[in-house]
Amino acid sequence: MAKYNIGGIKIPTLTYPRLLRYTEIYITTDFLDDYVEVLGLDSNWPIGVQVEEAKKEAAVYRAQIYVDSLNYQGAQYWSDQYLQWPRYPVTDKSGYVVRAEETPYDIFNAVAEGAFQEYKSPGVLQPIQTVDDIYPLQSSEVAAGSVSSKKSYDTSNKRPVTNTERLKRLQDYLRQWRVSTGTFVKLSRT
Repeated sequence: MAKYNIGGIKIPTLTYPRLLRYTEIYITTDFLDDYVEVLGLDSNWPIGVQVEEAKKEAAVYRAQIYVDSLNYQGAQYWSDQYLQWPRYPVTDKSGYVVRAEETPYDIFNAVAEGAFQEYKSPGVLQPIQTVDDIYPLQSSEVAAGSVSSKKSYDTSNKRPVTNTERLKRLQDYLRQWRVSTGTFVKLSRT
């Protein structure tokens, strides 16, 4: 992580990697540590703890799988590259063409954000979340006679936090680079 000294104040900034043809991972756990520090996401973030490093590596890997599973503009720069990025032709939200061999910083940030969320709540990048994942189960009933089932959830202490809310920053990083999957149009008869 680079730190710039501006007027006596050290400002931490991220140093982004450059992806080569056969790169197998977008970010390292060191980049994830820097990302968490620069954004001030968690003051108790473990750095250098061996057991936690393995958990962070697993979270980075799951985040990378998630980010690489999405549809993006253009095509892979090399036909035999491992990752989805770099890609070409790709334009940013202002219409500027991104150099073919470059990977937008947003992709690295998205993987870091996804890894942070995965580390804090393993499985958060899974596409399906049920009410059992959101609220703790308070009671459950099962009847055998005429087959019935009843569940009761403790909703008093917290509002449900959905994956969409948790992953808003990650989605914001990726929005301009993704391919639109279409829009819905309301049709009506006249």
